[in-house]
Amino acid sequence: LVGGAGPSWLSPTSFSGVFKLNGDGTTTLVADVTSWLPQHPPAFIPPDYGSDGSLFDLEAIDGGFLLTEAVGGQLLRVTAATGEIATVADLSAGHLVPTGIAVDDAGNAYVGFETAPPYADGAAKVAKVAPDGTVTDRWTGLTAVTDVAFGPDGALYAVEMATGNAEQAPFFAPDSGRIVRMTGPGAPEPVVTGLPYPVGGGFDRDGRLVFTAPAFGPDGGAGQGA
Repeated sequence: LVGGAGPSWLSPTSFSGVFKLNGDGTTTLVADVTSWLPQHPPAFIPPDYGSDGSLFDLEAIDGGFLLTEAVGGQLLRVTAATGEIATVADLSAGHLVPTGIAVDDAGNAYVGFETAPPYADGAAKVAKVAPDGTVTDRWTGLTAVTDVAFGPDGALYAVEMATGNAEQAPFFAPDSGRIVRMTGPGAPEPVVTGLPYPVGGGFDRDGRLVFTAPAFGPDGGAGQGA
């Protein structure tokens, strides 16, 4: 999944979308979101929206992929064989900013929301999106969610980029990120705390929790990624 490309990102000869990595190291554009999205805008267009979107997460499903367009607030489906793009659900109402996706065995997508400034504690959530596009809240009371994953115990886990955030810029409290486990519809149980703006999370085949950080940092984040 490649974002930050296309005319609205001042890169008019590149494309945001889904690419296939070939065996020789080259890439092939599978789904051209840059060309598709202007013809399929979200219902609510926020002031920071760009025509190429802000692509955030990609998850494999039967026959293709699900991806989130964060700022515009859409969950999209890409058919791998044809590159066809379709909207599964418009999640733009309230500008909640969909981010990470986890998919269960029935094809339901569990989508986390980062929300917009000031990223208030408890304002984020995880919504369940059925394959037919039906949306229901699954887990509430979260903060600045950047990713969602199922653990080896079958529980949902969420990555919270920062907690205890301020009402004024720069909003985020440093080293306040968490990974939490769902123990009830509105109950996040802290698993790992004190993280520096975690942005991705999941589990390896041995059941070990892994995450990436930081989401951003001074000096362009040079030398800080882990």
